[in-house]
Amino acid sequence: MGSREQIYRCNRATSDCMCPHLDAASTIHFPFDSAQGRDLTIAFVLVTVTYLLVGAVFYICFPLAKSCIEDNILNNFEMHDVMTAVARALLLFQVITVYPLVAYMLRAEALLLLPLSDANKSRTRVTVAINVSIVAVCVAVACLCPNIGTIIRYTGAVSGLVHVFALPSILQVRSLQLRGKLTFWKTALYFSIVLFGVINLLMQFFIKE
Repeated sequence: MGSREQIYRCNRATSDCMCPHLDAASTIHFPFDSAQGRDLTIAFVLVTVTYLLVGAVFYICFPLAKSCIEDNILNNFEMHDVMTAVARALLLFQVITVYPLVAYMLRAEALLLLPLSDANKSRTRVTVAINVSIVAVCVAVACLCPNIGTIIRYTGAVSGLVHVFALPSILQVRSLQLRGKLTFWKTALYFSIVLFGVINLLMQFFIKE
């Protein structure tokens, strides 16, 4: 049993590294496990180190002027290079596998928020309408704003404001308030964290392409 438990933990940590946001969703919706915090920490640390290593090494070793670096890292290589083609194929495989999962999560949350009857026809129609809307929005954004750097910049700033700066701070303030441990300096500290996220989002509108 010990070896099976170790194999399970190792596989879980590996899967968390590949897709940590899905494990974060499972942590929210399922009962808390004492090892989930550790697994998520390992996943996010490894993901952060991987991105930093790739980004830093590529930036330092780029032979041309740094202003010539494209927002899509694959566009910095020759189009007919074999490794670039393989990387694009793997990226396409990633999108094909991750996109349905993200669409499913959005559709499931939308169905929970909408006041629907139990009739199969109504739910089927709404499900189809939600799927078509998601695909239409994605295609419209890809056509009207093909600059992936701009999309990542704004979505990252909004997601960071909500998930990194605002929600944890608000929940912590509420927890301290319920326990009677909320002070002025703690309120100011958590408010400054949220304010930093807001400033980070507003700065995106002043960055020149």
